[in-house]
Amino acid sequence: DFNLSTDWSPGPASPAGSSSRDPGGTLAYMAPERLRVIAEPELAPPPCPAARHRADLYALGLILREAITGVPPDVPPPDDSLRSGRSLAARLASERSSGDPCDRPRLASVPPGLRVILRRCLAPAPAERYANASQLAEDLDRWRAGRPLAHTRSPLLVNVGRWLRGHRKAFTAATLSVGIGGMCTVAAAHIHAGRSDLSDRALEKYIGLAHDLDFGARAFWSYDPRDSRGRPGNPSHAERLFTAYDLLDDTTSDFWNHEDLIRLKEPDASDARAWIIEQALVYGIEAARPENAPFREDRERAYKVLNRIRQDCRLSVLDGIARLLGSQLGLPGEPQHSPPERESPPWLEDYLEGVLAEVLRPQEAEAIGFDPSSIGHASAVTRYKAAISARPDLYWPWYRLGAISYRNGDFETADRSYARCLDRRPGDVAVLLGRGSCAFYLGRDEDAIRWYRRVVEKAPRWPVGWRDLALLGARTGRPELVEQGLARLNRAGTPDGRRAIRDLNGHLALAPDLKLNPFVQVAFADHPGFDLGDAPDELDELGTQGMLADEYLARGDLHEAIRLYNRILELEPGHLATRFNRAVTYQRQGEIAKATEDYRQFVADPNVELLIERKPTGLISFLVLSGEEALSGKPKEAIRLVEEASVMADRTGRYRGEVQYALARACVSAARQDPSMLTKAARALESARASHPGYIERRFYTDPALADHRAELAGLIGGVDF
Repeated sequence: DFNLSTDWSPGPASPAGSSSRDPGGTLAYMAPERLRVIAEPELAPPPCPAARHRADLYALGLILREAITGVPPDVPPPDDSLRSGRSLAARLASERSSGDPCDRPRLASVPPGLRVILRRCLAPAPAERYANASQLAEDLDRWRAGRPLAHTRSPLLVNVGRWLRGHRKAFTAATLSVGIGGMCTVAAAHIHAGRSDLSDRALEKYIGLAHDLDFGARAFWSYDPRDSRGRPGNPSHAERLFTAYDLLDDTTSDFWNHEDLIRLKEPDASDARAWIIEQALVYGIEAARPENAPFREDRERAYKVLNRIRQDCRLSVLDGIARLLGSQLGLPGEPQHSPPERESPPWLEDYLEGVLAEVLRPQEAEAIGFDPSSIGHASAVTRYKAAISARPDLYWPWYRLGAISYRNGDFETADRSYARCLDRRPGDVAVLLGRGSCAFYLGRDEDAIRWYRRVVEKAPRWPVGWRDLALLGARTGRPELVEQGLARLNRAGTPDGRRAIRDLNGHLALAPDLKLNPFVQVAFADHPGFDLGDAPDELDELGTQGMLADEYLARGDLHEAIRLYNRILELEPGHLATRFNRAVTYQRQGEIAKATEDYRQFVADPNVELLIERKPTGLISFLVLSGEEALSGKPKEAIRLVEEASVMADRTGRYRGEVQYALARACVSAARQDPSMLTKAARALESARASHPGYIERRFYTDPALADHRAELAGLIGGVDF
């Protein structure tokens, strides 16, 4: 299927929960750039005709390889979910973007000249393939006729052999000896060059993943246990990494000796292993958190990845989280495999213990057997310094020390750490940004501007760099910097750019002491779209703070959101919308007691029904409190709260399914004293399914509140498909 009748561009936006339209084509025969469009349609640029043509030549190369070997491309079938198809496309794209497509045992008998043609058809980079099909056809004809290839360099040994056959009588035995010796020398040089090329590709792959600003390798790590902030990252970022290094593939076994890791030189090899294991550890912690209980497939992937790493190397720091995930998945015990012979280096244990100290919450530390007194930023700093003492040549311990020191306000240490990172990776844009921020807080304004300018020079499409440069210009009284940043962000016209503009505007609105040139104020006012959403004309300071706080909440910056919500409630304690938003933020932080108190004040307010008519999401407060009352052994109060929410849900037409499901949970709690309440619970579940198809299926089999009566309830409602 050459995808001739379907455009590359992704389909139009689909309703929530539904699949986008079929992108066309067959995954097994797609080029890596085409697969990346399917895996990440939101990042996909429209292809030019030449790109489409070379993607077709890649597919033709796969068919040629299949014709030669009799074996089709090895592609596992996806399930029916959209996410599965995208994950499979990402995995195939990663596999086809690295390695040698002709380096397979079944191609060993293929003549070298034909292997060269095949290798060019299947080159990962489109520019390295044939420009058009006529070139491929000509080279195939030339190979059949025993003539030199016109559009691809034939292997040296093939060309020399062909020349010798045509001049056999003109050469003596001595000439042949010299020729053979020369060929051996050249062959050895080619082997060495091939190995160097593979090493370069392995390094390019690692650097590309680790330092890609769009990949999210650093964004996935956004935890701050000091204030219980738990901003989750995007699991697809970690899954892309695991796919790239075959940790989700059952066909490979030894992660430590993965071909793209052993080809790296030191210290890159150690750095890459440390980073991959770090990401697996953080992914496992995130998957094990209670809020992710409905996502069993994420827990299964995390468990699989951790155990793949553990079977290759003794890493005690991974044992606790792997056991916790196994328990959550209901698995009988540890996977059966022989104990690994490889001992982990002490610096790696120190580094990973620093990771745990930085990201774990106290209750999570106890659950995995990690000393709760060893979590927190001070312990993390100690462990990172221990890793650096053993391996000062590594990148990631320095980076983590710099990042955590920056958050702690130790800008001198952060700046020194970032400087060591740049010794290893001079073009690392995230670290350049970090040095600029450190310079600003250390009072070195000109140095800060210099670092920020390097950021926007190296990553001109990254909105964060332009936003921070503009903000620095405002803080230092440099209106030209503000104008440059604002103009570039507006010109980008992307969602990230618009968010950066709103963020910048909010910072300026809340900083009246900034001495801005009037020219800058006019520039801000004249730029279209430069306001906080659809703000009314009379938006005052309180409204500005509220909109900025909501923006922080939407971005996941919970600490800043709480700070602003606190300021609003100090000025206006009866601001109901702010109290509800603060409760939601506390809940996401894991501060359940504070969230519950805010929810109680919200529910008890006499104006709550008026607010819920305008903001139906406020119904969540009733459902959360109902769950708390059920856990406290007060089922009647739990039912009362849900029934009150049910009246408002019917009035607004929103959250009916969620409310009925919460009623079922409350009735199950009451059934401990009155078994007849199970019938009412079953009716509520049926109503939930009718109001919100698919909702209970996603929760029914993982909800601990239903554990004691799950089988009976499933029978009463005729079964639940999971």
